[in-house]
Amino acid sequence: MSVSLQDWVRNGWASPHKSTRDEIQKLLSLADRDLASSATKGLATDWQFAIAYNGALQSATAALAAAVTEPTVRPTITA
Repeated sequence: MSVSLQDWVRNGWASPHKSTRDEIQKLLSLADRDLASSATKGLATDWQFAIAYNGALQSATAALAAAVTEPTVRPTITA
């Protein structure tokens, strides 16, 4: 089963969005920062994972923004 971006909009998971180059660059910079920070020595493994997960989330958000949509539902990390 495949789900298109139009399906995301129809289901309320995303909305049409006009992104800017600056917005996408900021999201990718956050992703780079988080992925680098997740490799900090001495950091608890669960924190390393949480930081890396946030970096991946920022990358995915940038991809959606570049595809002219904006997520309306934000996943959360729970312990």
